[in-house]
Amino acid sequence: MSKTKIAVICQDDKLWSLYSWNKVFREEETLKEYDFVGFWNCKEVFTNIKKENVWKWYITVFGIPNFFKLGMFAVLYKVSFIYNSIFNGYYTSFKSLCKWIKLPHFETQSPKSPEFIKWVKENEIDILIIMVGHILKDEILNAPKICTLNKHAGLLPSSKGVFPYFWSIIKEEKQGISFHIVNKEIDEGILVYQERVTNPKIVKSMISFYFYCYREYGKMLLKSLRNINENIIIDASKDSISSYHSLPDRKDYVQFRRKKGEIITISDLFLFFKF
Repeated sequence: MSKTKIAVICQDDKLWSLYSWNKVFREEETLKEYDFVGFWNCKEVFTNIKKENVWKWYITVFGIPNFFKLGMFAVLYKVSFIYNSIFNGYYTSFKSLCKWIKLPHFETQSPKSPEFIKWVKENEIDILIIMVGHILKDEILNAPKICTLNKHAGLLPSSKGVFPYFWSIIKEEKQGISFHIVNKEIDEGILVYQERVTNPKIVKSMISFYFYCYREYGKMLLKSLRNINENIIIDASKDSISSYHSLPDRKDYVQFRRKKGEIITISDLFLFFKF
């Protein structure tokens, strides 16, 4: 029996995403059970905000102290990655990571590009794994033979959209991670895996929660792929109320703080040294 053919398209995010895929490709079970045939990088997007204005949004909404700590987090991450590339064999680019496991690496503008869609069809990809902020059109959603798979850092169907951790704090809902089959609606699709996260050390801040999501991504991905193969579907409709949220504004952040929400703490600055 032939292995399920998998392709990945991921934003060129050298912080969270590169960290995740360095760990995924060290999961021997994943590489043994599934046939990864191509890895694509595309440009990053942050909803409808232009890249050069993203920093202004962070300062306006989350404030200067959080912006400064987030900047320090990014710097310390780079330092930790250099350390781990020297002593633990981590790769500092997607291209070098793919070369290590002999996986073809490609670049494109977006998942909507004709060259990418053509490649998925011609290579008869069974499952397309996405780690992008782009809204996908029917043409690419219909290109894989089985499905397109996405991770969402919230307990779907609650808190669809962006910053699910943020909105879950405001609504006093539980935190968690969902993997779902992508359709044309935002964060809808069939759920194939879901995990509630209750450890207070993990959910104490948005950054510590995201770190957990990306650190454990590979393990959750493997469970999701197995559930797809076994036609296991998760019904979370009884546990969560469907909701959708867009980008928060300053008033939302004030409410977030009233609920004792934290974006990043001082201890979070050193998370990446816990590779």
